[in-house]
Amino acid sequence: MEMALEDAFDWCYSNVARNSDDYFPDDPADIKNHTFQNAYNSYWTSNFAYPDWDEFETGRSDAEYQAIGRAVSGGPVYFTGAPETVRPEVLRPLILSDGRLLRLDAPSM
Repeated sequence: MEMALEDAFDWCYSNVARNSDDYFPDDPADIKNHTFQNAYNSYWTSNFAYPDWDEFETGRSDAEYQAIGRAVSGGPVYFTGAPETVRPEVLRPLILSDGRLLRLDAPSM
């Protein structure tokens, strides 16, 4: 997604960079591949920017797996989906009681 060299030149304007192809929740084979791409690409992107692992859906069967990946990435955590499909129990472990998001001090390696 943003792994081309010309994209890296823009990282001085933003401290967050897309780290993989899009998340395709309807493709079961993509779930592990997406996580692999993000973890692998983080070795390079985290030297310049916080790796953005893309959104995920809390209503899917792999939601906990996806939430853990984003939590340990050191990058932003955000989700998508219809409001009625959001499962707060997937998000609560990522949030402190005062509403702050748990964050690492730096991108994980």
